[in-house]
Formats: sequence, structure tokens, C-alpha cells
Amino acid sequence: MKQVKGQAGRWFCFKLTTIPGTNFAIRKSILDELGGWDEGALSEDTELTIRVYNLVYKIMFYPAAVTWEQEPETWRVWWKQRTGWVQGNLYVIGNIY
Repeated sequence: MKQVKGQAGRWFCFKLTTIPGTNFAIRKSILDELGGWDEGALSEDTELTIRVYNLVYKIMFYPAAVTWEQEPETWRVWWKQRTGWVQGNLYVIGNIY
């Protein structure tokens, strides 16, 4: 629920949002224009978000979209997931500049 509130707040205040990793749709023409996504990026949602905004497209937040996610069942799995996200985001940041 926290992520939804953050996304909703950014959307309603600034009309900015990010592509969520579990529930999004993108026009094929935009994905083609981007040349697909970077297969080396562990956080493809972050990578696509940045490139979509760089092409001056908008990303819409639709609060009625529902997705079910399975949370990590142990701290070890949670830690591995989060460190993977950090590695993925560092990769994306390193390839922007």
C-alpha cells in the first residue's frame, strides 16, 4: 500500500509516476522507438521509466489497476530482492551518463 500512496502522491502533485515492475502496459510503438529494454538491467521498470521520460512521453498512473504480488517469505529472500533492486538501479544510473 505504501508504494501506491507514493505513486499517487507523485501523480496528483506533479503528474509524474514511474513504471511499476509488476503491473504496467506500454504502447508497442513506444517500446519499438526505445529499441526494447536493456536486458542487462535488473530493474527494467526504472530503466524504461527514465528512457520513456527522455523521449518526452508521459507515464500515467491509474489507481484502479490492481495487481497481486507475493512478498518474500524470509528475511534472506527479502534482502536478496532488495539488493538486486539496488544493483539494478546502480546499473541504470551508471548507463544514463
